[in-house]
Amino acid sequence: MLPSRERAIYHIVPNGSLGWNFKKAGCRTIIKLMADKNQLKDFALNYCKSSAREQMVLMIFDTQGKLDEVIPFESVTTGEMR
Repeated sequence: MLPSRERAIYHIVPNGSLGWNFKKAGCRTIIKLMADKNQLKDFALNYCKSSAREQMVLMIFDTQGKLDEVIPFESVTTGEMR
């Protein structure tokens, strides 16, 4: 796996009373905001699978802001995708 500076990193993080948000690390723009974490996870998985032009990592945090799950994605061009 490439060093983190060479991968796109996406997060699913709690957003207080608004639910959960999905965004690219280091970017202020929220890609998707949803009340249900599992629905947002499904959306994020499809988003990452369909747009994996580079190596990507989806990091999912719990309600306390602690890392809960890490899902790597390989480039679509390699044909190796999780």
